[in-house]
Amino acid sequence: MLSVVQDPRLLPRVLGVATNYPAVDLAEDGGAKMARRPDPTIPDFIGDSYADILRLYLESEQTPSLKDPRVSPAYFADRKALPANFVVIGAEHDMFCYEDQAMADKLAGMVGGEKVETETGWRAGGVQWSKVMGQPHAFDAFPAKAPITEVSRLAAVDAMYAFLSEWLVGVFTAGASEQFAGR
Repeated sequence: MLSVVQDPRLLPRVLGVATNYPAVDLAEDGGAKMARRPDPTIPDFIGDSYADILRLYLESEQTPSLKDPRVSPAYFADRKALPANFVVIGAEHDMFCYEDQAMADKLAGMVGGEKVETETGWRAGGVQWSKVMGQPHAFDAFPAKAPITEVSRLAAVDAMYAFLSEWLVGVFTAGASEQFAGR
């Protein structure tokens, strides 16, 4: 998704992008990503298969630079090449959380303005960062094994989707108003 919205033919039609724990920097080694996680005792099912996942997406004979922004969106050079509104959601125990927050910081830094703290992160301009605490990658897709952990996971899923719903309504309501105001 983050690669597609960089197409100049599509960009004017995209009001915003919502991402859940995306891989935005494929150039960085998977071991380094795993080492940055706050608690190495919590499993990350992608960790051991990271290199295999890269091969699924990128055939060796067709592989562009891993720092090409179409492959690793965190390497975008011009903020104007991306939609004005962004929400980046990271999961605390996901190997991608650090790079997700770094991309959100980069987006916000290019927009300017002060970061306003929110319950789960911050917002600045059209950029919003949110971190789901205590959860691994794909927590919204895979049930936890322990019943107490499953209750916590389901609460985190509900909270994330409520947050996304509010963000989407806000972006698309404001975006529709701006689009039709000029007609």
